[in-house]
Amino acid sequence: MSLAATQTQTAGFPEPCSVHELKTLVLSRHPAIVIETTDEGRADAQLAAVASDTGLTVFDWTITQGLVRQPGTQAMYGTTDPALMLANLAGLTVPGLFVLKDFSVHLSAPAVCRAFRELLERFADAPSQLSTFVLLGASVELPAEIESEIVRYDLRLPDRDEYRQAIGAVVESLQANGRAEVALRPGDYDAFASALSGLTINQARQAIAQVAIEDGRLAPDDLTRIIDLKSRVLRNDSLLEYFPVADNGFELGGFANLRCWWACRAVASRWPPRSSRASGNSRCSSSTPAGCTTSTSASPRRSFASRSRRPSRWPR
Repeated sequence: MSLAATQTQTAGFPEPCSVHELKTLVLSRHPAIVIETTDEGRADAQLAAVASDTGLTVFDWTITQGLVRQPGTQAMYGTTDPALMLANLAGLTVPGLFVLKDFSVHLSAPAVCRAFRELLERFADAPSQLSTFVLLGASVELPAEIESEIVRYDLRLPDRDEYRQAIGAVVESLQANGRAEVALRPGDYDAFASALSGLTINQARQAIAQVAIEDGRLAPDDLTRIIDLKSRVLRNDSLLEYFPVADNGFELGGFANLRCWWACRAVASRWPPRSSRASGNSRCSSSTPAGCTTSTSASPRRSFASRSRRPSRWPR
């Protein structure tokens, strides 16, 4: 199940942020939460905010480093092995947020899967200890017996403030190393944040840095280059193709004929005048608007209707 898929927004209330939603899931005593994302840094920052609000300790696990208590770099001995890591967690009494990265592939081992299920049951049935697993990865596939015990959460795209912070971080870096001149004013950040909407934070940072380093300057006129970079990124990462608003709408999807027909319909709604209808003096057929001319015709007489059969009078 997915929280984002089942939520409904109530009119008059602000849209909840990812930190608030994740905090709600943790306090609801879900033993495990799955987050599929390639932006680990942003997920880590939001989980750290959740831990701060709930008083939990964050433990990070990767196959290369093992289990590390945050903030820190020293891993618990022997915890690079998934089975030993779970055995160590079984002996911990510290309420925690256990972030396991790329862990799902190890659940194919029966011993690891069994140990993980037992810890899920323990977390769900312990009223005095608030602990939750977070399975983090680009793609998290789980065995059926584990899937029924977890909740999946769709991480929201970054908001405007997050994009502004990313822009500020890149600007600070460019000014510190002198790789590019920065000619942005604080008011320009909102326009750049809107142009970056839809990208991950890492992609946004890379786009800003690229346009600045290419010509040695970051200025408001780089906005179109940012939009072009975004369209290329989204085109490569998605089945959908991104078209900037400024693009020619007549070429979008080959709608030229549809737009011509729509223009003809607009003319038909105003033609012929009432006096012509009353006298039966018709200049167009009953099915084709008289005022719609071909694109190569300079005279209204060479209309679609002029080559059609003309009725003797308009139907009453």
